[in-house]
Amino acid sequence: MTGEFTRWGGHVLQLFGAHPEQWGYFKVIGLEGSPLDRIDGMMVIGMFGGCFAAALWANNVKLRMPQHRIRIFQAVLGGMIAGFGARLAMGCNLAAFFTGIPQFSLHAWFFALATAVGSYFGARFTLLPMFRIPVKLQKVSAASPLTQKPAQAKRRFRLGMIIFLAVILWGGLTAMNAPKLGLAMLFGVGFGLLIERAQICFTSAFRDLWITGRTHMAKAIIIGMAVSAIGIFSYVQMGAATKNYVGRTKCGTGWTAVWFRYCTGWRL
Repeated sequence: MTGEFTRWGGHVLQLFGAHPEQWGYFKVIGLEGSPLDRIDGMMVIGMFGGCFAAALWANNVKLRMPQHRIRIFQAVLGGMIAGFGARLAMGCNLAAFFTGIPQFSLHAWFFALATAVGSYFGARFTLLPMFRIPVKLQKVSAASPLTQKPAQAKRRFRLGMIIFLAVILWGGLTAMNAPKLGLAMLFGVGFGLLIERAQICFTSAFRDLWITGRTHMAKAIIIGMAVSAIGIFSYVQMGAATKNYVGRTKCGTGWTAVWFRYCTGWRL
């Protein structure tokens, strides 16, 4: 996903007269066409549609601002660090971890180990007193019941159905002429529905281990990767061609090459 977001950023730079397509990074991941012409682009669009539809169905759409403005700064800074790290890893938590390990990629294991170590120190760092936000306690006599406006909930549910049917129809029609693009959008819709309702976050699986000790998300991710690995291995046994990628990193005075093995068409 972050690879496609990077391409979107490249398109924005092109609008201002820049030529990011000449940069070494974009020569590797490609910047041809538009998001509608790329598998990753259609999948991300479908994911947004699925997430938005699921949130509308649950009447859980609202612009929320944190009580303390420092949270905005922390979110922006954390997002910049995460984006920078995803580009160094040539993939986000999805491509460089969740789908990388089932595809028997060596770099995904390094990514997972580094994420575990980084999330541990990050959790300890953010728990320092300088990052703690003062909490204002209010005395109450009884629990406040959850309320919602029935008319608003019905409108949002209908809007969610319209968006859901629209992206499903879009993906189905696209699949008639370009099967890969259409299926990518449909899979994106399904993924969007899942991550919105289940609140799936790969990094939270590591974070929860160090802060709360909860392992539900970590177990779910491990089971998902195990099932995916069995499916990918079956494709390899059936004769699916593998792809080898070489990553070079300068170490001292020499160059060390690391081979990444992939058995599908996913890019790093």
